[in-house]
Amino acid sequence: MLSNNKIATTNIVLAILLVLGITYNYFYNQSPIQIERLGNLGFWLIFSLSIINIVLSLTLLKNKTGKR
Repeated sequence: MLSNNKIATTNIVLAILLVLGITYNYFYNQSPIQIERLGNLGFWLIFSLSIINIVLSLTLLKNKTGKR
């Protein structure tokens, strides 16, 4: 059974990756080393975790409404 802790953990990870993405875009032109691969990795991590977050949320909602 899914719990709110799993969804909260996924949301925390998404928030951290979002902050990393914002700092990546802000410092992209200011740093001498271009870290394009890190940006692509962050995008795919956020994309996959967003899908996992949606699936977990829908499953938790379905389980919660199905028990009534």
